[in-house]
Amino acid sequence: DAIKQKVSDASGLEVPRQVLKKDSEEVPQGQTARDLGLKEGQPLEVSLFTIDITLEDFNGGSHLLKCEPTATTLGNIKEMAVPLTSVEKDNQVIKKGGSVLDGDDKTCQDLGLVHGDVLHLEPALMKIPVTMPDSSVVEVMVAPDDDADAIKQKVSDASGLEVPRQVLKKDSEEVPQGQTARDLGLKEGQPLEVSLFTIDITLEDFNGGSHLLKCEPTATTLGNIKEMAVPLTSVEKDNQVIKKGGSVLDGDDKTCQDLGLVHGDVLHLEPALMKIPVTMPDSSVVEVMVAPDDDADAIKQKV
Repeated sequence: DAIKQKVSDASGLEVPRQVLKKDSEEVPQGQTARDLGLKEGQPLEVSLFTIDITLEDFNGGSHLLKCEPTATTLGNIKEMAVPLTSVEKDNQVIKKGGSVLDGDDKTCQDLGLVHGDVLHLEPALMKIPVTMPDSSVVEVMVAPDDDADAIKQKVSDASGLEVPRQVLKKDSEEVPQGQTARDLGLKEGQPLEVSLFTIDITLEDFNGGSHLLKCEPTATTLGNIKEMAVPLTSVEKDNQVIKKGGSVLDGDDKTCQDLGLVHGDVLHLEPALMKIPVTMPDSSVVEVMVAPDDDADAIKQKV
């Protein structure tokens, strides 16, 4: 200790940071120059006293850091981590035993770090590309603790696509409700996809046809359903009557949700009026507009 103090006085290197060595071997505590057989001009060495800290990163990497208890700060650890993890210093969150370490100017000693400790590093935010239903790509900043709903909200903020319309996917599989980016093992730059949330509605027409429609509960309106039906049934939109369970659906601006439609519902479409040619006794032909509910007397009246 006396020699270390003299080294400190001469060099400025504090005593606790020193490991005093002779012939590359550490000088045992309490041994004197006499005990060592030290002679005039015989050299000694000083190395830095370090402890081993293991830094585990968010991508599964493990990195051994040599840290000085009284000199290496949390900020220094973050600087060492940048080339090892590709996570910028200001975007790092470092934890010990689940607790976040704060104070970049605090030393290992201040933080209670000792030889053999294991730290965990994750990015505060990750830039994640999200492919949208129209194949466009938006980038969102995702935190490890963000769950599916939080990520959807960020996608909504970036793209304008409302949260209820989204199905969030990773590797083409829907992200389970409540799972976080950490649970998913999501990494910086790893893509996610968003598809539209749809329900299946079966549309049965007046001619016996059956058509499967993919509808968004909060976006597909009755008017949209009628538009989808035109090429399927050859019945113009303004001439369609759509029923569910015998009740006519009204309000072309109402969504499936507004109308109480759910996955698996069956709708029935018929024309409001049909143009029917009628051959008269003199072989002439007249055309009349017949409604599905018209009976014989009603049709005769139109004739």
